[in-house]
Amino acid sequence: MKHAFIAGLMMVVALLAGPLHAQSRDISAAERSVVRVVVVATDGNDYFYRGHGSGFAVGPRQIVTNLHVVEQALDDPEMLIFVVPYDGKEGFVGKVATYSQRVDLALVDLDGGQLAPGTIATLPPEGSEPVYAIGYPSNVDRAEGRNADDLIRPTAPVRTQGLISQGRSSKDYDTILHTAAIARGSSGGPLLDECGRIVGVNSYLSASDGVDAEFGFAASGRELTAFLKGAQVEARTTPVRCLSAAEQAELERRAAASDASDAEAQRRMAEDAKAARAAERERIEREIATERENAIAVAAVLLALGVLALAGGGLALSQQRRNPGIGAIVVSMLLLAGALLIFLNRPKFDEVDDRMPPEKKVVAEGYDAIGKNICRVVSDRSRITVSATDDLPFEWTATGCVNGKTQYGEIASGIWSRALVPENDATVTVQSFEPAKGRFRSDRYLLNAADMESVREIRRRYDQTGCTTDPEVLRTVAEMQAAIRTSLPPQANESLVYQCGKLVAP
Repeated sequence: MKHAFIAGLMMVVALLAGPLHAQSRDISAAERSVVRVVVVATDGNDYFYRGHGSGFAVGPRQIVTNLHVVEQALDDPEMLIFVVPYDGKEGFVGKVATYSQRVDLALVDLDGGQLAPGTIATLPPEGSEPVYAIGYPSNVDRAEGRNADDLIRPTAPVRTQGLISQGRSSKDYDTILHTAAIARGSSGGPLLDECGRIVGVNSYLSASDGVDAEFGFAASGRELTAFLKGAQVEARTTPVRCLSAAEQAELERRAAASDASDAEAQRRMAEDAKAARAAERERIEREIATERENAIAVAAVLLALGVLALAGGGLALSQQRRNPGIGAIVVSMLLLAGALLIFLNRPKFDEVDDRMPPEKKVVAEGYDAIGKNICRVVSDRSRITVSATDDLPFEWTATGCVNGKTQYGEIASGIWSRALVPENDATVTVQSFEPAKGRFRSDRYLLNAADMESVREIRRRYDQTGCTTDPEVLRTVAEMQAAIRTSLPPQANESLVYQCGKLVAP
């Protein structure tokens, strides 16, 4: 009983710890898009610090910040905007592309770089939901003794946590009131939910005389998306609600229970098939035993009749009745020969295997994946954070070719996989497919610049492209998948599970 309790407790801890750790990594992944926005003055030779704020990428070379952070550089050619990503080696010069006085937002184009854009949650957060403010507060820089030169070097942003205050907004535009600590320098930084999606842009603080508590105000995601739409920027968005750690744990528990139920059903089917086969073998053995007994009995009767016929024939010959005697002897020979043949050809017990019907392979789910499929996301089996959940067309061949261009490798019995490592996006996607179940899975790993480059180095060692049926190339593909997987974190930031069905022509 004690061991059962400990085992149950460990399971609960594992379910809860997984999502909590995953959400912490989601925030870390979202920090890749955060930048420091520094405004400097120049006389053509030297540069002079004039202030800084925070911002975040909405495109590879576009960031959003507060207008008041960069406003002094709008019309002054001697003012420059310097944008410093923390996840990089250098900064870039920026120029305001458009702005909104009403919502205090500005879009800044960069002269270089390849930033990881953040994802905006289009569903408004609910009251008392946890949120994270990410940015570069000036008081932290001062406390750490940083000077103006330090501010243009890549530095990790500051992360603070708080809660949403429900039902409060400013009069001028839609804002989110929250308790995550922000300060001067935090302006323009993102306000994130637990899944690392942007729900607002930190803009200002409530006034305080040092006694009252301070609250932060962020321009809402609704205002942000409207601003970007007006600027004709196609930002990454998601309408999916962020699940709490408890909700995610419950989904994982249900999925694990469903998988366990499927495995149990498969086990029972296998056991039933085994029991049925054993019963069939026993029936055949009894059948053979009966046939042997019947054959022996018939042979014995024929033997007895043959002996009697032989005796009768001998008696007839002794009485000088030649023809009846010879006839009786011939009959006796036939009876004895029949008895011998029946006895020698009686069924044998080693015929059991020959009489057994062919063994049928037990398959719990028998999906025929070959050909064109359409795959739809299964929400209660997925962890959706930043990706779209559109249906996926999926064409499959028996040798693991997907959509006629991507070769998967078989990493386990019945499971095929391929890791996609792009050169221009800091995301590794590991896709896997179980043809017998029609189940497709896409695991996304949002990596920092150093980890992403390590994975790219592994991918560059393999030059395989396109589909193939060459066993040696297929082995190489499987080897590549294993090498990439070992370099990835234990858990993905996002896991989308799809159930595939046959694509029916209209």
